[in-house]
Amino acid sequence: MITITFDEQGDFENTHTGGHVFIAGFLYDDFGIAEETENERKRIYRYYSRVCEKAGTQYPSDLHVNNAGDNRSQVALTKTIVNRTLGGFLKDGVYLDPEENDTQADSLGMNARKGRYYLFMKLRSEKGKKELLAQDTSRLMKDSYASNLYIHMAEEIIEETLLYNPFIEKIDEVFFDLPTRLAVTDARQAVQYETLGHFDFQRINEEVGDGKYQIGNADIYRTAFDLALKNSEKNIQVKEFNVFPIQYKNNNRNMHSFLHLADSLCSLIGYQPSDEKPGEWISEVRHRFNDLAGHSRNLVFAYDETDIYWQKAYKELKSNHLYEALSLVFEGRKCASSMVPYYTDTWYQLIVNRIISCKDLPVLTQAAEKLQESTYSGSIDQEQLLECFEILEKAIAPFENQKEAAGALSALYDAGAAAYNHTGQPEKAIACRKKAVAASKGQDISRSIRMRNRLAVAYCDQLEFEKALETVNSTIEYEKMITEMQMEMNEDESLRTPSEGRALSQRAQIYAFMRDERAEADFLEALDQLSYNEADYLITMSYLLHYYLDTENRDKYEKYAEIYFRSNELSTQFKNLVNDGAGKESRINLKFSLFIFVKAIWTFYRDSLGSQLKTALLNIETALVNRRKEAKDEIGGHPWELIYKYLAFYAYHINSRSKAQNYIEKSQTILNHAGDIIEMINANTLEEYERLKNNEDIIDPDSPLTYMYR
Repeated sequence: MITITFDEQGDFENTHTGGHVFIAGFLYDDFGIAEETENERKRIYRYYSRVCEKAGTQYPSDLHVNNAGDNRSQVALTKTIVNRTLGGFLKDGVYLDPEENDTQADSLGMNARKGRYYLFMKLRSEKGKKELLAQDTSRLMKDSYASNLYIHMAEEIIEETLLYNPFIEKIDEVFFDLPTRLAVTDARQAVQYETLGHFDFQRINEEVGDGKYQIGNADIYRTAFDLALKNSEKNIQVKEFNVFPIQYKNNNRNMHSFLHLADSLCSLIGYQPSDEKPGEWISEVRHRFNDLAGHSRNLVFAYDETDIYWQKAYKELKSNHLYEALSLVFEGRKCASSMVPYYTDTWYQLIVNRIISCKDLPVLTQAAEKLQESTYSGSIDQEQLLECFEILEKAIAPFENQKEAAGALSALYDAGAAAYNHTGQPEKAIACRKKAVAASKGQDISRSIRMRNRLAVAYCDQLEFEKALETVNSTIEYEKMITEMQMEMNEDESLRTPSEGRALSQRAQIYAFMRDERAEADFLEALDQLSYNEADYLITMSYLLHYYLDTENRDKYEKYAEIYFRSNELSTQFKNLVNDGAGKESRINLKFSLFIFVKAIWTFYRDSLGSQLKTALLNIETALVNRRKEAKDEIGGHPWELIYKYLAFYAYHINSRSKAQNYIEKSQTILNHAGDIIEMINANTLEEYERLKNNEDIIDPDSPLTYMYR
């Protein structure tokens, strides 16, 4: 049986006043041993009795300052000894004061403890949960309304410790030993409590005035637990639901022993409050909890947006949805929160470690296939893709010699080839492609053809354009054979497949890199074949736009840019690329379309921009997010190193030199994984920037970096 107990510290109703706001307590696991929980109550009583004996005070009255405030000195003496000895009690169930000469631990006249304490905390971050602070949130749900913050935090800690506890997988029975909480209000605040249905238990008439409202009570806790339990797949029996005010009178000392221990824990970690921000202090608390409990399986969470992603990711992990869990971890790491470093090192890392240690091959295969599927989407976070591949590679590695792992290995290494292509590491992409081909023998031919497409991309990244052209030419022949067979089987000579159009588009790109005029014809034929498939059609059109920029063909660029951006006016094009590119249901890829746009600004329009668009380009990240908040997820990864390049060129051109320097520096640092081709691109950016500053011709006609590499 698990006993859950907690207490709180801080001003939940006025968080702006400063100081940490948290709920902390513990789970006590008796491992199903009869009488163990009751014995622990006795052990707590004996521990405090020994503490007070040493301090010359009384238990339990001198654990807490009384209403008269005349026992402050006694409470201070008691807490001083508790602070020194609580760790020994929580770890081993003994009294041992390191400042006393006697180094022999006092077992308190009891047999060795058989249960274990797991400490927990819920700490409010500087921002809290933003969806409960937003303007469009119902005022009755807002954290800032009445004592909602305390209720929300208490509900969450109950759910996280009992239903989604990564260290105690199976909980059959729970004993709730929780405190009530009293909110003392003035007449203005009292209206909020009355609106929510809280009862002023000292009211003697109908008039609302200064009041005392019981916030944490059995009904609130029970309802929260029942609702959370229904939404989970767990079956937990409630042994008992005790919710009382913590009493410090002698006749209640045994009944409230667990509550007294939670009070001491809150007092200890809140003693001499830290000046650190919550995002820094939370790591310190975790280390202190590990020292106090004698193990690292303690639950220190934040009341913060990052915790939402942790909860969702852990639920996906428990449902064997590994790819979804990893995706949520990556999303959580993007939060604008001081808690991100802590969650990255602890809870997000726990999910990664659990995935790496997964021994269920079908589950891993499903994750690899979903990763592979993601590489064909219009919007890819390249660095997230690479990290996800590396994690799943570690997980699948133990199965690599098993015949049953062929599907997992084929999907994994095909995704790996895409990941390395996107981050400019062609040698690794080719190695992954070989592994994918070796594992995919006898599998679907369309998948094999797509793997060949990855090989062509890798050759381009090695600047081996002839090899790339040879590869894609054979792919086109295969595609034509497949199309002819489908025409015959379907008795439809007009049939076209998107895969043949994509192959033509890829050959057109290779021609464009080679500055071969055949590129345009292939692009246009590909567009014709892909005209019924908007996603592939627009991707190919983006490649064509780059070709016209590279050849400085303004008329043809503007013809297709009007279709792609749904406007021929620059400010509207910028608005549309953000609106069409941000979010999950995007029409185009925001960062790749922005690359086209800023390159076009530099190539054709740098002397004709309006002030509003000029301001947006000089403050690009802010401009994107102000238009669509989802755009923040698109800031980073390739081709941002080239976006920043052209923004730097433009800023320098209009004499905004500090902004130009800022952008050029970002172009060199925005990518965490930069392969050889990216390093060449970055070096070329610096060379071109120097030529710009020296009023020289920017483009080196002998440079191998052409088309979309510059």
